[in-house]
Amino acid sequence: GAFQALDPVARLQPDVVLYDVAKSPIDRIHLIQSIRAASQTTEVLVLGTDTIPGYIKHIFWYGARGYILHDDIECKLRSALRSVAAGRRYLSVAVAPVDRAPERQLLLESLERASV
Repeated sequence: GAFQALDPVARLQPDVVLYDVAKSPIDRIHLIQSIRAASQTTEVLVLGTDTIPGYIKHIFWYGARGYILHDDIECKLRSALRSVAAGRRYLSVAVAPVDRAPERQLLLESLERASV
């Protein structure tokens, strides 16, 4: 199951774990916390389909560094992985569109506060 992946995370200490929440039947938040506990230097990039800001805020609150939508994976995955590996937040544009810059900035700021 999903928790079996924690052994290699603890042993290998990867820079980033890409976690597809759609493929996980277990408590998603608990697994994010478990990944962070298994390797405090490993960042978590969540791959999902939800665009609900409250849901995404919880993902960041519990330890994810980034959130990428399934629709963005082909064109944005490399950029998302680089950002997260460098310790920066990553958030798919469709969640908070760039053309609504003030709203996007407020969401990103709230995510930063949530994870402190």
